[in-house]
Amino acid sequence: MTVLRIVTLITLGISMPASGACAVSGDVPVRKSGQWELKTISGATGTIVSRVCITPADHIIVPSDRGSCAPPKVERAGDQTIVNTVCKTDQGEERISTLLTGDFKTWYRAIVKMTFDPPGMGPPNLGVTIEGRYLGEGC
Repeated sequence: MTVLRIVTLITLGISMPASGACAVSGDVPVRKSGQWELKTISGATGTIVSRVCITPADHIIVPSDRGSCAPPKVERAGDQTIVNTVCKTDQGEERISTLLTGDFKTWYRAIVKMTFDPPGMGPPNLGVTIEGRYLGEGC
């Protein structure tokens, strides 16, 4: 999997519905429904800006195309939330660690670190920062 494809999946995936394979704790922040602008920043691809429509069913951490995921471990420290999860895919295992900050009504920031085992065609790990800004109710 190429770095650009991984970053694209993270950008789009961070706003996709959670799968039935992953039970998600109520401790994970929930974004306000509506249109969001997501700015994804990665050393490998630069900055990618996209607009997505977020619904109450959309989960901020584990997208539906991530394969079978263990329940996320959620830790809260003040206004920060750290979420760690492991997903099994056809390509192997992905360890995903995310640091979340923001009010999740007007803005948020997700710092995502992924480790791939085996690394496959891409890097063994990847870091991405996603900055979300609420645009409004209309999608």
